[in-house]
Amino acid sequence: MKEGYIIDYVSGLEVRATPEEVQAVQVFAKILVEDYGYPKEVIITHPQYRVKVRPSDKKKEYPVDIAVFSKETKTEEDIEMYAEMKTLGKIPMNTNKKQEIMLKDNAKSYVTECINTIRTNILYMNSVKSAKTILVTSCKAQEGKSWVSANIASAF
Repeated sequence: MKEGYIIDYVSGLEVRATPEEVQAVQVFAKILVEDYGYPKEVIITHPQYRVKVRPSDKKKEYPVDIAVFSKETKTEEDIEMYAEMKTLGKIPMNTNKKQEIMLKDNAKSYVTECINTIRTNILYMNSVKSAKTILVTSCKAQEGKSWVSANIASAF
């Protein structure tokens, strides 16, 4: 395998090991199969499935990271759900066990700057295409999802 590539969990294809691919697409595809029982045969990750941006569009031009179908035929009528995953930023691990809102007391810290960067990326993303849901997730329990969510919310 080429350096900087991984094997896609669903398709078995060699794909670039981007942060979104490694930290989101592959993780959630594996969860769909192993935890929720979806067969790999009803999931498309690579090559990416394309959907219409607007219902009035003639062509399906927008690629999504994961498409899940109700049948193996994988027709547009059979789509159960699809997901587009973006990594909007990273926040270093908080070694301070005190779960504080960073923007309030630490306005100049590196962690606060990371949170503000995520806020800016959310604002930019929403100016391009309005997001209705933002998911904050991690691979394990107790990694700070609530803390991150609270801090991002306070940035707004």
